[in-house]
Order: sequence, then C-alpha cells, then structure tokens
Amino acid sequence: MLSESSARQVQSVRTAFRIVGAIQKRDGATLHELSGQLDVAKSTVHNYLGTLQSLGYVVERDGSYRLGLRFLTHGMAARNGIEASEAAAAALAATAGEL
Repeated sequence: MLSESSARQVQSVRTAFRIVGAIQKRDGATLHELSGQLDVAKSTVHNYLGTLQSLGYVVERDGSYRLGLRFLTHGMAARNGIEASEAAAAALAATAGEL
C-alpha cells in the first residue's frame, strides 16, 4: 500500500515521480504539457527533466519527453527478485514436506 501522509517524505522525489508518472500516462509529453498538468513552473519542470534525462530515465525527441530504458533495469531487478523469492518459498515448502 502506498502512503502519501508520511512526514518523512522528500518532496523533490515526489515531484520527480509525478513528472515520470505524467509522462508515462500520456505516453510522452512536452515541457508545456507537463507544466500545465502538474501545475509546476516550466523552469522547475525543465530542471527535473534535465536531471532525469542525464540519468537515462527520460529521453527527449523533437520537444517531447518519453520514459527512458533506464526503468527497464529496475523492472527487471524487481521481477528477478520476485522470481527468486517464489523459488525460495517453493524450495522451503518442498523441504518442509520431506521432514
């Protein structure tokens, strides 16, 4: 469950992921579209996009920003973690059945 009420959250991280979520939802977006949708100053969105782009999380083509392949690395790691966890649980269940 995702919590939005924790006092221990970093607002800039939340803003970055709001931008990422908006890009994903729109399947690409311009700086102007993101600024308007999120009600964040264009200069602020531009700074976030520059940072996200330098890290490979977004790519820009002809003024439109899309998600970058860097997210694929995280998705694969999450999937592999689930698979390893399920395999370990199955092995433990099989071992427990042998006792």
